[in-house]
Amino acid sequence: MNEGREEPKVFWDFKNERNAKQFAKDVENSGVGLANSGVERYKGKYRVVITGMTTDMHKKAIGKYAHKNKGEFSHSTSEVTPKGYGPYDESVELDEKRLPHAHEPEARIKAGIESGKFPMVNSKLSVLGGNSVFGVFQFTGKAAGGGPEPGSPGVDGYVMAITSDPKRGKVKIFAYYGSHPHKDWAISKYAQSHGLLGESVELDEESHWVLSFEFNKPEYTSTLGRQIQKDLDKKFKSYSGSGSGGVGWDISFNGSKKELEKAKKYVEKEYKNFIDSTQTQFVMDESVNEGGLSTIGSTSVPASKQTKDIIEHPKSKILWQEDSALGNNSVFVVIQRPLGHKGGMRSNQDKVLMATISDPQRGRIKMFAYHGTHVNVAGAKKFAKNNGLLA
Repeated sequence: MNEGREEPKVFWDFKNERNAKQFAKDVENSGVGLANSGVERYKGKYRVVITGMTTDMHKKAIGKYAHKNKGEFSHSTSEVTPKGYGPYDESVELDEKRLPHAHEPEARIKAGIESGKFPMVNSKLSVLGGNSVFGVFQFTGKAAGGGPEPGSPGVDGYVMAITSDPKRGKVKIFAYYGSHPHKDWAISKYAQSHGLLGESVELDEESHWVLSFEFNKPEYTSTLGRQIQKDLDKKFKSYSGSGSGGVGWDISFNGSKKELEKAKKYVEKEYKNFIDSTQTQFVMDESVNEGGLSTIGSTSVPASKQTKDIIEHPKSKILWQEDSALGNNSVFVVIQRPLGHKGGMRSNQDKVLMATISDPQRGRIKMFAYHGTHVNVAGAKKFAKNNGLLA
């Protein structure tokens, strides 16, 4: 520091004291500056004065902490403009804090995401903060400029990346995480388990509701049946899939109560002649509230009343079982799906159901979580092992 020259100071203002104190703490703990004067009340706001910056990297880091805590640049006693300290640049954060599991996308994948050819079909705020999101983008070979389509061996329907928010302008990729077969599980399973999501994804009761309908007709795999499924998938982000237990078929949604109320109104109006209204369920997802279900719940999907009855029936045929990660005498089971009303099962139907239940040897069976269907027992075993569902 030059003798006789006042050390530069940078003034940041915050709307609440908690954020101001956290900002001062972040700066001090990181060693990029000093907040010796602490938090001061100034014109209805909370002010923090920072000194001791020595490099441009320090200034960028301070801008990052200010952005994280929703601070506003006030002024500086040096010639440095606000641009030297912010706004926060997510690409700087990515350089300083290289996120695990990220890798460089193929040029055609990057172009598909950033150009908008791969539409974003699901997203949550990312761990990088700011206006960044963990996004799930729909992939097609055609949009990628050629190549196999989803459904081909080894080709998933979605790709995952942390990007700038598409609602705020042109998309920019900050980190790429490969592909995934399921648009919801890409977030609830992959992103959540790898610590890639921001604070907004904390579990809350309002966002964990389940809505399911039982369809008596048309046939599940008929042209009209598939059209209904595609219609709901396209119209509602909360649509989580469909399945057939042998007689009839069901569809389900999960999300906030408000979202599902819209879906319920639509289905009951458009498809009232196809559904059995006595089987409609609209409840809070029990898997969110069961103690110890953080892992089990992340791989569960809503079950129709018919499917739940099959799983909890004492005469259902359990083909394989193993102690569950849930503990407390729970077991992961693979159950044979019942035959259809004609005494058979279509060739394209999965053959088994997967669930976490109470031990059948200890009394009445209670289903804790339903994990969907699988083509065979071997595949179900692999699913359970890979997703940490076994003790």
